[in-house]
Amino acid sequence: MKFGLVLPSYGIAASKQSIIEAAKLAEKLDYDSIWSTDHILLPEEYARTYGRIYDALTTLAFVAGVTEEVKLGTSILVLPMRNPIGVAKQVATIDSLSGGRMILGIGAGWLEEEFSFLNAEFHKRGTYMNEAIKALRVLWTDARPSFHGSYINFSNPVFEPKPKQKNGPPIWIGGNSAAAIGRAAKLGDGWHPVGLTPDQLKSGKEKIRELAGGRSVSLTCRMTIDLGRKAGFAYKSASGERRNIIGGSPTQAINMIEAYEKADVEHMICYFGDKTKKEIFKAAKLFSKEVKPSFET
Repeated sequence: MKFGLVLPSYGIAASKQSIIEAAKLAEKLDYDSIWSTDHILLPEEYARTYGRIYDALTTLAFVAGVTEEVKLGTSILVLPMRNPIGVAKQVATIDSLSGGRMILGIGAGWLEEEFSFLNAEFHKRGTYMNEAIKALRVLWTDARPSFHGSYINFSNPVFEPKPKQKNGPPIWIGGNSAAAIGRAAKLGDGWHPVGLTPDQLKSGKEKIRELAGGRSVSLTCRMTIDLGRKAGFAYKSASGERRNIIGGSPTQAINMIEAYEKADVEHMICYFGDKTKKEIFKAAKLFSKEVKPSFET
């Protein structure tokens, strides 16, 4: 199993220096990837967690310049709030300039008010997202891309540079819903839910296999890691979903992660909480020293 680290690009530790130092630390500690998180404009009630947040793609472009090998991912980018052609250009640019290190995690979003602030259509976001994913792939791979859909249309434009990765960056589909699972099966390279149990992930993976028609879809999961906190603790997210935490002693955490490994999780993205920079770095180092080596091959 591979492990990624969520950057302090939002929350109380968010700052230029924290982001730089976290990116360098992740590479030094051999985390496979580093991840940014996405929100743009939220109501006051969400200010505690997301009121201070750096733009997801700009942040990755920034840390690409201070790292060399670690992969760069969004966990996740709310694609239907944006013009997908602009996203295609930004992601292709980051992938090209970083030497092919980009992973695009995308989701449909959950906060209707944020869509309203951005003049984006909330209730059609699923169909819009499906079309946008197809348009991204056309722009990234076709020499003279053309696309004609209900929302997106272009004919034979010049789109350069292409991404460094031959078929474009992997697209991981975020979300825990049946719609997200179906989208991952039919359009994604990976499924990237948050805070699910091993049994929930195993069930979702089985459904993806049924729907994927022979396509290979990887299983990834973003988890809150809180060593020292009661093992198996769960919380309710801002979107109202129940999310589980990997906690307890390093040995307990290893046992919990083994269950995720048995559920075929290939890549676990580690979020060390909305804490100070010092606390996040201490937790990342402890996890790297006491837990991560048990899963390295």
